[in-house]
Amino acid sequence: MEENKKEKNTRPVRPATVDIFVIKDGNVLLIKRASEPFKGEWMLPGGFIEIDEDAATAAKREAKEETGIDVELIGIIGVYSDPARDSRGTVSIAYLAIPLNDTLKTQENETSEVKWYPIDKLPKLGCDHEKIVADAMSYLNQDSCGGNCDGNCQECGE
Repeated sequence: MEENKKEKNTRPVRPATVDIFVIKDGNVLLIKRASEPFKGEWMLPGGFIEIDEDAATAAKREAKEETGIDVELIGIIGVYSDPARDSRGTVSIAYLAIPLNDTLKTQENETSEVKWYPIDKLPKLGCDHEKIVADAMSYLNQDSCGGNCDGNCQECGE
């Protein structure tokens, strides 16, 4: 039986990450970065997808590691791939999530603060996280048909 070997990739690739928009009662969970890049900036929780996990598993792990919160993933907000989004050239899958517990905690060397902010009073966010938040709000405000009907379609019942 021939051993299944992975072909070595000689082409440069961009790292995959996840960002998690956690919402509860009109508040969004944010972290303050304790290290570079974006040290001292408020961000959505998130991080790298490990080699042995899928994106959803990474999102749940990163939320727990960085904030202490277990989450239920509700949907995918979008994929963010602008090469200039951060200095590492990451491609991020952003998830919408709700918290399953209330225990907030920081992660040594990664987060210096974890805090709930009212959606209408968010601080300036690092990276492209303001765009992710705007897209998350659009996602949450969509009609069941996708939001293009202004409530005037059979699917929305109006």
